[in-house]
Amino acid sequence: MKNRSAVSKILKKIKPYSGYLALALLSAVISVSLTLYIPVLVGQAVDNIIDSGNVNFQNIAVILIYIGVGIVGVTVFQWIMNFFTNLISIKTVRDLRRDVFNKFNSVPLSYVDSHPHGDLISRVINDVDAVGDGLKQMFLQLF
Repeated sequence: MKNRSAVSKILKKIKPYSGYLALALLSAVISVSLTLYIPVLVGQAVDNIIDSGNVNFQNIAVILIYIGVGIVGVTVFQWIMNFFTNLISIKTVRDLRRDVFNKFNSVPLSYVDSHPHGDLISRVINDVDAVGDGLKQMFLQLF
């Protein structure tokens, strides 16, 4: 049950960036579609090679241009997807750090004095960084 509440809290933190998430998802779909279409184009190019002396170079040249455009498209949309997923992770981690800082300001001084300062700060930094790394890995695995 604890894991579900932690995941739901993280998803609530991601919710303001759902537009970025939609753009990343759209970029992933376009990138995968282009990646799957390139072998189809290669097959069409092979089909234009009829015999050793009978090759339709004009059609092959056009298909090679489409393949080149497809490869550039895959690269651009993968970059866009990575950009937006990293942006979501960075902004979510920033929000988490801001919340933790605000929580530290509302914690009673007796609690802060009873715990080593380096221990509290180290835990916060390590835990928030772990959440950020987990978000990046989650998006990579998802897309």
